[in-house]
Amino acid sequence: MQLKFGDMVHILSKLHDVAESKRTALRSRLQAMQKEGFPSGLNPGKGVKFSYTLNHLFKLVFAFEFLRMGITPKRSIELVEANWDTLEATVGKLHNAWRQGAIFESYVWVVNIDGLSDLRNSSSSRPPRLWHVSLPTLASLRDFDEDTPDRLMGFNFGRIADLVFDELEELQRSGRGQISDNFPKSQGGTRDEHS
Repeated sequence: MQLKFGDMVHILSKLHDVAESKRTALRSRLQAMQKEGFPSGLNPGKGVKFSYTLNHLFKLVFAFEFLRMGITPKRSIELVEANWDTLEATVGKLHNAWRQGAIFESYVWVVNIDGLSDLRNSSSSRPPRLWHVSLPTLASLRDFDEDTPDRLMGFNFGRIADLVFDELEELQRSGRGQISDNFPKSQGGTRDEHS
């Protein structure tokens, strides 16, 4: 499915309940990310129109989830790009489930971000980490290893993906695109553990 910039704004606005009067601010954030070369593969030059793919959309969906948590745009982009293979496999698995009308599993993505990392001793400072856990695992933090940070943030991606796929289906019904049967890495999956 090829999406236009307006489609991206529409989907992200619905996902984050952005007021109509604030959509210009959302557009500005998208354009700022685009100027930084994110999502990758979208910089054809000034004034050139281009289409977004489902990969581009979901990279932005993840980045905006991190922005919503208060993570800086730069770190949000870094987290998505550094973890895209794993994130893409999860999207593919959920896409398959959605196409079959299945109820989504609870895909919770957990991230540790240390906003004070620049003040810490280099030996205790850790780079941001992102991993997938199930809700039962999240409820039982004893299953995490000793390297698990004390402060974690997370979001239920199963619910988010469901909303995004519903919006894509609505675009398809309105004749603005066709959702591909072969979402990239749709045969892949993720492990239900942290890594």
